[in-house]
Amino acid sequence: MLKNLSFVLVAFALTACSTATTSTAVENGYQADEKLTTMFNNKPVRVGTLPSGRTYYIFEDGTTRVLVNGQAFPWVSSCKVDAISDATGCQYTNIEAKFLSTRTQSGEMQNFCIVGHDFPGRRGAVRVDENRAFATDSDGCLSTSQTRALQSQLINGQVLTVRYVEWPYDYAKDTTYRLGGSFGDIYNLTKWQYSKR
Repeated sequence: MLKNLSFVLVAFALTACSTATTSTAVENGYQADEKLTTMFNNKPVRVGTLPSGRTYYIFEDGTTRVLVNGQAFPWVSSCKVDAISDATGCQYTNIEAKFLSTRTQSGEMQNFCIVGHDFPGRRGAVRVDENRAFATDSDGCLSTSQTRALQSQLINGQVLTVRYVEWPYDYAKDTTYRLGGSFGDIYNLTKWQYSKR
C-alpha cells in the first residue's frame, strides 16, 4: 500500500522555506501571534508559534505543518481529492518518524503504516513511551482499532519507537523519534482548522 510513498513524502517535506517578504497579523488565528506571510513560491501562508514553542504553517490548500526543533521533516497534515473517485483522502505524515496515517477530515487517525517497511512477509512494530508495542501486519500497517489506541498514546507521547524491515535486508531496524508532545500539536491544530470550516 505505501511502499513507494516514501519518495513522494520526501519531496513534499523538503520544500524549502524562503524568507518571508510580507507579513500581516491574522484576526482569529490559531494563536495570537499568527501572521499571514508570503513564502513557499510566493504563496500566502499563515505562520505562528504554538505554546510548545514550535512553529506552525497553514497553507491556502489547508495543509498544515508543525516544525519540531526546526527539523527538515515536520509533521504534516493534509487532504487531497482523488482524481478518479473524487473522494477526499487525508493523512498525517512525518518522514523522520517513519509515520504515515490516514485520517478523517476532522483529524481522527484511521489507519497507520510504517514508511519504508517493505520486506515481504515481515512484521513491524510501533511503541509510544513505555506502553505495550503494537505489532503491524506484513505490510507494516496497524488495524483500525490499534490505530485508534496508538492515537490516544501519541497525543501526549514523548517517544515513538518504530521497528521496520526494508528490502532487500532481512533484518529489523529500529528508529526512535522524540515526540515531546509534537503529535498533539499537529492533531490539535488539525481539529481547530476543521472546526473553522
